[in-house]
Amino acid sequence: MSEPTPCLFIPLLHSTLSPLFFFPSKMESSKWEGSLEIPLAAPPERVWEIGSDFCELKRWYPALEICERVEGTSEQGPGCVRYCASASSSSSEGLLWVKEKLISLDSSSHSYTYVVTDGNMEGMEGYQATFRVVEDQEQQGKCLVKWNFELNPIQGYSQQDFVAYLTSLLADITKTLEEVASASLE
Repeated sequence: MSEPTPCLFIPLLHSTLSPLFFFPSKMESSKWEGSLEIPLAAPPERVWEIGSDFCELKRWYPALEICERVEGTSEQGPGCVRYCASASSSSSEGLLWVKEKLISLDSSSHSYTYVVTDGNMEGMEGYQATFRVVEDQEQQGKCLVKWNFELNPIQGYSQQDFVAYLTSLLADITKTLEEVASASLE
């Protein structure tokens, strides 16, 4: 049997990392839980406008080959399901894909929660995340992206390995989100 596929499947996009902060919730439990906080040099309203479009993830996550609504009547309404796919780094695996269901979306608090419902990768069982954009209280006109996550432990990996991978991945995709949000202001 081959090594398990890393939990998240999209390749990194940038070589430089933004400062990140990890806040473990429960390091020793039946679930891995935690929160990552990424500062962005863009207005929170603009970051939310772009980041909240659940089925347009490809706009700020260009490594995705496909991101489309496959269930539900609204692209931003709870209950809608997006299908995301990207080429694997291993030619033998073909497309790696996941279906994610939007559980809640709260525009007033700039947050949404989604769960993985299906996919062809090991390690995504029980994955749930909340994406939230908040104003940076220390720097006017800037924001923080907070990503809370929970998932079942991944066989063959430690929680620290998963957090390191997620930290790198989120630093890269939020950098793209920051660039898209800032470019649209010019």
